[in-house]
Amino acid sequence: MDTVNIVAVSLPMLREQVAAATREGLDSEAIADFLGSIDWTGLDDVSIDVRDALGRLEGWSTEFAEGDLTEREYLAHLRGLVATGTVTR
Repeated sequence: MDTVNIVAVSLPMLREQVAAATREGLDSEAIADFLGSIDWTGLDDVSIDVRDALGRLEGWSTEFAEGDLTEREYLAHLRGLVATGTVTR
């Protein structure tokens, strides 16, 4: 995936990426690739909703990678984000 400046990230874009990565189960590498593609320069110019969603996505991804979330729990968080457009806490 090409580098995306964080200023260009929107909630619909984020939901689209997560939806694609969960469409047929869990593609955790796709989530990691998306997060890794973000250039965080300009974070202060990003809406609080996008910052919150990206922060939670980063957190869930780390928890899953470290074994602190099961695949089922991780998928539930991700699918909740896609379904509602908001972030579960």
